[in-house]
Amino acid sequence: MVFFRLQLVMFFEDIRSERRLMEVAADRMSIRWYLGYDLNKPLPDHSSLTRIRERYGLQTFRRFFERLVELCVEAGLVWGKELYFDATRSRPTPLWIR
Repeated sequence: MVFFRLQLVMFFEDIRSERRLMEVAADRMSIRWYLGYDLNKPLPDHSSLTRIRERYGLQTFRRFFERLVELCVEAGLVWGKELYFDATRSRPTPLWIR
């Protein structure tokens, strides 16, 4: 579960490397809280994220994110015309359009 939560943080924070992701996660209490880690609990090493990602494969990630988008559509959060993140308007990417 922690791995997939980290992948969501990586996506929404537009972080391109797992090493950078873990640096950001180590510094931000909001991410530690989301992951279920307090200040004293060490976060996973960035290299373990790479190994997990390789073990699961691309298809698992595709299913995970597609299901996440489906849940957002069902909840009325995504409708394929416009997206709002932190009150910022942006055009949808092909991932969101079905």
